[in-house]
Amino acid sequence: MPYVSLNPVTNQIEKTFASWDAQQLAAALENARSAQQDWHQAGFEYRARGLRRTAEVLRAEADEYARLITREMGK
Repeated sequence: MPYVSLNPVTNQIEKTFASWDAQQLAAALENARSAQQDWHQAGFEYRARGLRRTAEVLRAEADEYARLITREMGK
């Protein structure tokens, strides 16, 4: 069964996402665990660069994210 992002005001489907089987989920969880271990072992400067880059992207795309969040929350 697919997952859907639904606008609660209009009942319009914003986007549909395919469901994962157990193997896909297990692989994603293992990838997340591995990434967390790498992140934990990385130095402060490396992590700081990554977080600064994340902040740059979020700021640059703030209007688009605001529109998406507003649609999904039905505001």
